[in-house]
Amino acid sequence: MNQSIEIASARGKAGEISLVALLSAVLLVAGSFKIPSPFFGGEFQLSAPLAVLMCAFFGFRRYLFAGIAASVVGMALGLATPFNVIVAMVFRLVAGGVVCLGRRHIAALVIAGPLGTAAARCVLAPVLGVDVMILLAAAVPGMIMTAAAVLFLIKPLRAAIKRI
Repeated sequence: MNQSIEIASARGKAGEISLVALLSAVLLVAGSFKIPSPFFGGEFQLSAPLAVLMCAFFGFRRYLFAGIAASVVGMALGLATPFNVIVAMVFRLVAGGVVCLGRRHIAALVIAGPLGTAAARCVLAPVLGVDVMILLAAAVPGMIMTAAAVLFLIKPLRAAIKRI
């Protein structure tokens, strides 16, 4: 299981644009599915494990462009606030960096989401004027679910992408 993930390829410029648009739509929709936590601010978003796997399967550049597009559309539709965009962008940069530095190995994929979440909470704490430990403690259940979801989703998504 120490195998790294291969990056999927698009065919031509139109295929690339369509792929990034599709990934953006998936991120936007998946971000609306939240499982509540008993702690304030600790919900689990389905977009976190999907984002990590998108970065692994489609590459950091596509993942980042799709994330930026999803944030812009979310703001335009009133589904996201500037705080949501800050948190999402920090998550994307850190999680994507971990995936790339870890060369898309399974262990890197599992820790990328929790590290991205922790970094986003560390950035958000001074913005909100809240102790970072409170935000991190509230995020622990979601971090655990993100790591588990990556392990659970990696094989089905790999099989689905190979069929495309």
